[in-house]
Amino acid sequence: MTVSRRQSRNCLCRKYLDLLSENARLREQVGRLKSKLARQERSAKERPFGLSTPSSRRPVKPSLPGMDEAEIRRRKGGASPGHAGHGWKTPEGPAPEAGELAAPDTCPCCGGALADFPGGAEDVRDLVDCHPLPAFRRRVRVPARYCPHCRKPVRPRVPGVLPKTRLTNNVIARAASEHYLDGVPMGTVARRLGVGKGTLLNASHRLAQIVRVIG
Repeated sequence: MTVSRRQSRNCLCRKYLDLLSENARLREQVGRLKSKLARQERSAKERPFGLSTPSSRRPVKPSLPGMDEAEIRRRKGGASPGHAGHGWKTPEGPAPEAGELAAPDTCPCCGGALADFPGGAEDVRDLVDCHPLPAFRRRVRVPARYCPHCRKPVRPRVPGVLPKTRLTNNVIARAASEHYLDGVPMGTVARRLGVGKGTLLNASHRLAQIVRVIG
């Protein structure tokens, strides 16, 4: 019995069906792999501080167990224990002018009489002042007395200085006027006054908070 060519084309044998299903499965797998590869390439390009050239290689950082103790200490970073701090440094120049405030007689809260501490008590505040330029150091002795009614120490307020501030109002006002009104860079103002730039910026931020509350 002979079979025509048209009938042979329409013949779907088992082997031919298996090939069709295998081809469809492979096409689907290739599509998934291409999508996964595209996502990986996009994430590699969007990664911060990613490599910009295809010929470069990613630096391989050795693990800590593979390094000696000296290299571990070098890579650890930070200052060594017992190092000198980088806090407030004593300004250069002549010795500060010494001043002393009168001890208060009455408590500002209750109005009662104050008593002296046994052996006396006082605070010493080192200030930075100017009139007009450059800034100079000024030392004020602030006596302290005790209020038996309120059970707390009472100290007079240092005139012209904000609480817990080393710079006087003269220095803060001059720095603010020169920087914000005259447009002088803060670094230039710091060099003129002989005060650190960071100290002036911190004082300006505190002044901004005070002005914001008042306004």
